[in-house]
Amino acid sequence: FIDRPVHLGKYSYRLKQIDNDGAVDYSDIVSIEFTLMPDNFILYQNYPNPFNPSTKIKFGLPVDSGVRIAVYNVLGEKVIDLAKGEYSAGYHEINMDASRFAGGVYIYSIISEGSDGSKFSAVKKMMLLK
Repeated sequence: FIDRPVHLGKYSYRLKQIDNDGAVDYSDIVSIEFTLMPDNFILYQNYPNPFNPSTKIKFGLPVDSGVRIAVYNVLGEKVIDLAKGEYSAGYHEINMDASRFAGGVYIYSIISEGSDGSKFSAVKKMMLLK
């Protein structure tokens, strides 16, 4: 039996057996969860870009990781730490409210160390229009 289409989520299955004499028996329930896991670390471009006053920053982790996402102005001064802590493997999204920042170009960076010792860093730029 092929179950299609399969979407993200948790599915539970069991078999029903009907004997020739009409006796019915059920198997134990088997649960399967379908999730998308990134193969590699990734930092996506913020959306929308340009933005006013808020934007979303997405990133993906192939393993549980310590993550730090910081935003810098064009002079290289840190404006804000958006994320600092442990994140589970998978895709994550952070909302940035820049209503108190001046318009202009900003740089955001991610530094991550996976539970398996892997390391990742990336930098992207974004524009705040006021």
